[in-house]
Amino acid sequence: AFLPLIGAAFSHLSLDAPRIRFNRRAWTRRLGIVSVLAALGFLPLPDGQTLPAEVRATQERVITAPFSARLAEVLVEENDVVSAGETVLARLDTNDIDLELVEARADYASALLARESARARRIASDLRSAELEAERIRAGIDLLEARHERATLIAQIDGVVVQGGLRDRLGSVLRQGEDLLVIANPTALELRLDVATSAMGDIEGLPEGQFRPDFAPSLRVTAHMTKISPAARQTERAPVFEANARLVDTPQTLRPGMTGVFRADQNLRPLWQIVWTTLRDWALLRFWI
Repeated sequence: AFLPLIGAAFSHLSLDAPRIRFNRRAWTRRLGIVSVLAALGFLPLPDGQTLPAEVRATQERVITAPFSARLAEVLVEENDVVSAGETVLARLDTNDIDLELVEARADYASALLARESARARRIASDLRSAELEAERIRAGIDLLEARHERATLIAQIDGVVVQGGLRDRLGSVLRQGEDLLVIANPTALELRLDVATSAMGDIEGLPEGQFRPDFAPSLRVTAHMTKISPAARQTERAPVFEANARLVDTPQTLRPGMTGVFRADQNLRPLWQIVWTTLRDWALLRFWI
């Protein structure tokens, strides 16, 4: 009963069975494709990380309101060039201070007359009290004069106004300590980088790299990473480590606030190793292997 089955199984060994033809051209083509793929797999590529970057000024000053008062005058706008100790930025209303100064100076004149009267009477206790009162009023005048002087806001560093918009607030009351203007030195710039936690393992030391600004994708600026924050900060998507990079050559077209990407230069690795590492890490994170 099994003879027909055995015969069918070994029928291809019989001399009368049709022979399988060997297609040399097809196999040569397949071997060529395999060889090219193998060669591409060993092609060395820079295994770098691309990080979001923002241009920031290393020399920057935030101008705040020295006290609560009405904004009386604005003399600069965004992109205006200012000089330290010379350029007047804005002025606060000093009407109330002027009235207080008039009253304080009148009181001080009266205190001086009282002091001289006490000295003439040669009563030590009255003289000491008059002197203390005159000193108290003089100290109050000094404070009012200093406040009056601080009502004129003057640039603290040489640079450019990078954040303003005060003209729309003319006449409004400013709160003490409120941010008004930001002045930055456009020639002293650095990069602020966001390093994702998944990329920390690929950042070896403090690498050098290339910064590509969004406004000019063909522009490449050499930058060197200087530090990475030891602690992560939470963002809307995921925690990131903040890092800084020093620009080696600063083009005049760069300005604080511009964004782009920084690509860290790393060691060359074969393509197959890069692909394998990426797939392995994805599988480990995806399936908790």
